[in-house]
Amino acid sequence: MNIFNITFKITLIAFLGAGVLVACTKDDFLLNRVHPDKLFYYTDTGEKIPVYKVDEKLYIVYFSSEEGKIRDECEKAGITIVHVEPVRAYTTYIKDGTARSGAQITNLKMAIIEGNITKANAVFPATFYWAPLYYTENRNELVFTELFGVKMKPKTKLSQLEKLARRYVVEMVGIDKYDSQMFFLICSNRSKGNSIEVANRFYESNLFVFSNAGCIIHSQVRNNTNL
Repeated sequence: MNIFNITFKITLIAFLGAGVLVACTKDDFLLNRVHPDKLFYYTDTGEKIPVYKVDEKLYIVYFSSEEGKIRDECEKAGITIVHVEPVRAYTTYIKDGTARSGAQITNLKMAIIEGNITKANAVFPATFYWAPLYYTENRNELVFTELFGVKMKPKTKLSQLEKLARRYVVEMVGIDKYDSQMFFLICSNRSKGNSIEVANRFYESNLFVFSNAGCIIHSQVRNNTNL
């Protein structure tokens, strides 16, 4: 199965649709500072695809109000911002699965930055989320976004999903309109891992049919002429 031909990727594009910032302390964003050099991406059929960390590229998400600081810190560190685009709004969900009283997370932007990432420490506190890029064995570079999707097994309860969400400090932000067992969640710098790491922990709990981190092929990001 091709890693990119997954239903979740299509649903992700349809779902992304712009909050309140939960303040992150220095300790919060340190939780996911160190990422493994090799991970496995689980497809929706459970196939394990090895992916490898790219050393000099990062995907970052930040509030528009922090853009000046991001650019200043990148310039000081000699890091290049190669791509920027808006991220549409997220609304966190309450227990009954609706967004009626959920908090909105708005005015986000995403960027790809390149250079000596070891000098990027001053950038991280200004971000909502950051993660390295990864590449596959055929050298496709992947951007794993802050979003991931899970489909619960028939016997899995919503309370079990909520418990995992609390454990890994992620927020539920959507339910698939065609499948009430499929949920979308987002990571932030408060989360205990990036989206692929947390999605893997969810899948390995055996509570879900699949758990996929949203991914984009880096070349598709670069070649988007609509930006």
